[in-house]
This record gives sequence, structure tokens and C-alpha cells, in this order.
Amino acid sequence: MTTNQQITFKKEKAKELADKLAENIMNTGFNVLSKNDFYDYVLFLLDKYSEQNFLLNNSNYENAHILKTKPEKIKATKLNIYLKFLEKDDQKNVLRQFIQQIINGKIKMEKDEKDGLKYQLVIEDTAVYFCLAGKIKEIHGIAHDTSFNKEIFKINPNDFFTVLRAIIKDVEELPEDNTTLLKKLNSMEKSKEIKSVAMLLLDGTLETIGNITPLPVNTIKKGIESLFDVLKSLKK
Repeated sequence: MTTNQQITFKKEKAKELADKLAENIMNTGFNVLSKNDFYDYVLFLLDKYSEQNFLLNNSNYENAHILKTKPEKIKATKLNIYLKFLEKDDQKNVLRQFIQQIINGKIKMEKDEKDGLKYQLVIEDTAVYFCLAGKIKEIHGIAHDTSFNKEIFKINPNDFFTVLRAIIKDVEELPEDNTTLLKKLNSMEKSKEIKSVAMLLLDGTLETIGNITPLPVNTIKKGIESLFDVLKSLKK
């Protein structure tokens, strides 16, 4: 998405946006929200109902250019939106976008230089960062490793694969019986490592080297892509 692109809406989405804004004003009262909260809520709705989902898909710098403000303001707005306005379905959409951002190479993944048994993710989007942290806490009951740089997210391979698998099953609403999917994945003309990643993300009982030591980042990315390619082909 280029920085001169407009924010656009389909007709039905524009109506949903207006209805949601009117509902909020009627439920909370006019002028109840602070100016900043109201602006942030409007931006939340613009992003939620737009065709671009610009807050999730653009960098803070790109959005700052579009919205004629500073990147720091965009970052603060995203945090405020996460804390005050994201509902459960919205969080599910954020995590869906997290998977898509990995596929598109918008989230930097690498091995932790100091601890080779951990992945290090650079996540600029505040909502993605906190939704992922919340999912890890929900599944494992533990907090992720923190860093002085609040965009850096560290996690061990087992936890990472478990969380990815949970997100994919949640956002894709997969059937309980994965037999057909597993057979199709196994028949793909892909490397053994890529198929292992795709199958592990679908069925946690399968073994892979990723349980012991971090797989190459590109292999994980291709494994996720392969899984989603199979899912798309079965939904046609």
C-alpha cells in the first residue's frame, strides 16, 4: 500500500461504520469521551471497516503520512485502541493479520543472538504485540520474554508453534477431523522440513526438529504459506 492511497469503504461497510459510531454515542452519551479517546475510537472504526485495514497493514510511518500526524502519535493511538476498544472478535482479526504479516514478511523473525533456542520477533504494531502476548498468557500461563525495546518479542520454539497453531485453528475455524488436510499436506511437492512445519501447525502431535531447535525463519514462513494454500484449495 502506498502512502498516497486513500482510505476506502464498500457501501455496506460505510453503513456499518456509521451505525456503530451512532450506537456508541447513544450508549455512552455525547461528549462523554475525551477528545483523544473519541479521535482514537473514530480511527479504530475507520480501520475496522475500511478495505485497507491500514492500521494493521501499514507501518506507523506510512500511517503518519496518510493521517498527517507523527509516528509516535500513531503508536500511542494503537495502544489506546487495544486497551479500550478491541473486542474479542477484533482481537481475533488482529491475530489473523499477525499470521498474514508473517507470510508477507512484515514481521521480522530471527534467532535470538544470545539464546539460540529462542525466536526473536520485531513487532511494530502495538495491538498485534499485546494480542499475541495475551494469547501466550492464555495458553501457557506465562509471560513472554521482554526487552528494553518494546517492539522486540522473544519466545521459545515450543511456545511459538503452540501459539501459532492455536491462532490458526481459531481464526480459520478448522474442522475437528484434520485427516483430509493432513493427507493433502503430506502429498505436497515441498521439502520435508516445510511439510513438517505445516503439519505441526495443524496437528500438534507430529514431531519436527522445531521442537528441539529453532527452524530457519524462511522454512517457518513457507510452512505457514503451504498450510494456508491447502486450506484455500479445500474451501473453494
